[in-house]
Amino acid sequence: MRTGVGARSPVRRPPMPAMLTLILTLLASIAFAPSALADPLHPDEPTLARRGVLGVQLGYADGDARGVAIAGLIPGGAAERAGVLAGDRITAINDHPTPTHQALSDALRHGAEGQALQLTLWRQGETITRPVTLARRALELPGTTTTYGEVMTHHGYAVRSILTRPDDADGPLPAVFFIQGISCGSMDATTIADRGLLKCIQDVARAGYAVFMVDKPGVGDSAGPPCDEYGFDEEMQAFRAALTTLKSHPDIDPSRVFLVGISMGGIQAPLLAAEQDVAGVVVFGTGFVPWTEYMIANVRRQAALTGANAAQLNLVADAYAKFWSLLLYARLHPSEILDRHPDLAQYGFQPTDSVSAGRSVRFFTELHDSQWANAWSLVETHVLAIHGSYDFVCDRRDHEWIVEVINTLNPGKAEFFSADRMCHGMTVWESERQAIRSGMGTGEPSDAATEAMLAFFERAGGK
Repeated sequence: MRTGVGARSPVRRPPMPAMLTLILTLLASIAFAPSALADPLHPDEPTLARRGVLGVQLGYADGDARGVAIAGLIPGGAAERAGVLAGDRITAINDHPTPTHQALSDALRHGAEGQALQLTLWRQGETITRPVTLARRALELPGTTTTYGEVMTHHGYAVRSILTRPDDADGPLPAVFFIQGISCGSMDATTIADRGLLKCIQDVARAGYAVFMVDKPGVGDSAGPPCDEYGFDEEMQAFRAALTTLKSHPDIDPSRVFLVGISMGGIQAPLLAAEQDVAGVVVFGTGFVPWTEYMIANVRRQAALTGANAAQLNLVADAYAKFWSLLLYARLHPSEILDRHPDLAQYGFQPTDSVSAGRSVRFFTELHDSQWANAWSLVETHVLAIHGSYDFVCDRRDHEWIVEVINTLNPGKAEFFSADRMCHGMTVWESERQAIRSGMGTGEPSDAATEAMLAFFERAGGK
């Protein structure tokens, strides 16, 4: 070892702010053939049972071995009725430990409506237990009726469909198909804890549109393999079947069906619109650039908002560039990547098949291979790209590029809308830093994006 004048000191990595460490953990562990039945959305002999839900909004994965933190409760839900509080940690269900989001999801995966469970909670330094009865109720909106049906997929299993229709509408209705983000959460509106998204869905239904959603395979009531195991292509097959089935429904006007792609749904929407005719496409909080480039830009943006300095930003960006390039281009498994580059573990990467948002290696490699950005060049319908000015999950420029591609090929078909002070959770904040620190779905809902959507639908022939 060299010592004295001219000696080379070991390179010291600048310490990461605590909030940045949390964001890195979040990014690494969380971070986008129809049935032959006469009425495939509502078959006479349904095969899907209604599963029960706990009714909680989970906090970020923070690595705390005591259990999964509860960030919020769905009003009137099973957990709230059982006396569970925001801030509690679920440490076990029926004495089975739940140290991670995935363990909790596995414990609840087959829970039926009305099933009794025992929750073990960590609350302010004490371990307590609470009995809870899982429940799920239909969406209740004045002047509308919600029905729960199913769609048979190309793989031979059914996924849950949710259709909300205005009671006073006559004739075939215009419909809006909401395509959710990357996570494995249910789109059943009674379980959506993100207040902004829930209000948007409700307001579109109140405006006279049939609102349609499906749960992904293995999510909510849907049959199929667990969400953390299958790939992007299998998920797309379910959405294709759902869109085809929706357009064949006797109460829906197939010429007035719109897609609304949220986050990862905004990547999947153009792939659907390139294959099937739709009246228009709305994307919100989505991406356009290749996934590796997106992840590098995303972690830079979020790290800067949580207090990282320029040196730290470079280290984080380099780590993300290395991991995602090796995963998507060299096709190395995370375990192989961590064997070669063990230093990446400090940025939240794990040697498991679950890469980000609880999704698998297969999901991201198939996403990468889908070339979704090129699908926009095949979309000939009307397009609205919405970006919240405080959206710390995606970039305004990606949305502008989508509009640019459409208008280059079909002038005047696409438009861009910026929702002031709105974050990725469709809620408004005083600053982007406040949004990322507080939790994007917990603020006051923004009406700006919904109003822009409804005006767009009308211009595109929805009404």
